[in-house]
Amino acid sequence: MLFSYETRLGDAALMPSGVRSSLGRRMGLLRSKSESVSGALLLHAYLSAGFQEEIKRRTIHGATVDRLPLKEMPGWHIPLPAEGERERLSVKLDLLHSRVTQTANESRALAALRDNLLPHLMSGKLRVRDAEKIVEDAV
Repeated sequence: MLFSYETRLGDAALMPSGVRSSLGRRMGLLRSKSESVSGALLLHAYLSAGFQEEIKRRTIHGATVDRLPLKEMPGWHIPLPAEGERERLSVKLDLLHSRVTQTANESRALAALRDNLLPHLMSGKLRVRDAEKIVEDAV
């Protein structure tokens, strides 16, 4: 799970699987030592109202930007469900986040297809019947 430790405090996100990259400025990586806690479960626990209050309470207010004391973070308690519930919830959240990613990818692909076809349809260079065939083949 990626999080911001300066300026946009409290923001966090999952890095999509298969992405190789390095952390940007003001970004941290948080992962659980326990295999029963998935990245999705950790993300939702981090974004929970209780942990967001912990972030607000421990924020260091600087002259230019607010920040989190990274050296202290390993000792912070992130509330998680009971041990047996963690696995069940992790599976459900992982499936949900997988579906969100899949839907976002499909939406981008369809938007690109629309952006490519629309000018040709509007100019008359492409007929609707031909465009329907192209869309069927793409989906």
